[in-house]
Amino acid sequence: MNGFILAGLWSAFSMLVPAGLPTNPLMRQDDDWEFAADPAQNLSIAAVRYEDGKAVVVQCAPVGLRVVLVGLPASPERTRVMSVSRADGRSDAQTWFADPGAAAMTASVNGRDARFLRGGGRFELRSHAGSAAPVHAIFDLPTQNENLDRVLAACGYASVDERDLLSRTGDDLKSQWEADHAEEIARGSRPNAETRSRSVSGGARPQSRGPSTPPPPTPVDLSCVVRDGALAECRFDHTLSGSSTDTERRLRFLTEMKLEPVGAAANEGRVYYPGQDSQPLIMVTVERLM
Repeated sequence: MNGFILAGLWSAFSMLVPAGLPTNPLMRQDDDWEFAADPAQNLSIAAVRYEDGKAVVVQCAPVGLRVVLVGLPASPERTRVMSVSRADGRSDAQTWFADPGAAAMTASVNGRDARFLRGGGRFELRSHAGSAAPVHAIFDLPTQNENLDRVLAACGYASVDERDLLSRTGDDLKSQWEADHAEEIARGSRPNAETRSRSVSGGARPQSRGPSTPPPPTPVDLSCVVRDGALAECRFDHTLSGSSTDTERRLRFLTEMKLEPVGAAANEGRVYYPGQDSQPLIMVTVERLM
């Protein structure tokens, strides 16, 4: 996770929640999340803090939605894959990002991972076998979610999304470009950009040598469903900035991308979140946390 995100989040939280603050006071209703907001800065935060120093924090800020777990064992890994479950029996495989050595992680798919916390009661996460710093943590979450939903709504997210019930795609889902250049990728070399552009787009489109065009808008969440060997029904849950033309170009790029057939067949009907792991399917667009 980018350290600036964590520092900024906790700085904002500390400004919003001190006891006795006459405006924007800390609010907790029954068994609900703590809540604080600063409309002047477009900030709102829902949090659950524990006596042992752990915390679960969901923040809406001008940079978008952030979901952070604080107080977990530090690890040299930047990407941490977790098996998670909650009291009602639902489970998921989530990917979290962390700065090496940091005792906090931020979610890679903010909307879905924040909504998973709405289950209330027992929230358990466990790192996959072979992790450099194994994690097994249990959080007792509030049974009420009004304040959490306020933060989701502030960043333009629904409290329920039917795609949350779909399984995520596995590591075997690859673009045809990745399959064609597997050996070069494994060696750490970089295939030439002209070949890459041609493979991903499906047409002979050499890269321009002129000034680069502005990048697509940075998404908070973007997802597609694997249908009939291709990415379909691609959509943004929320974007930070950018014109509708940028959005349409990004969605078209995904739906036109060729998938490796065997992996696509194995992931039929699953939901794909670009940039959710350390080896994103899209090689020419980099998801960033900020």
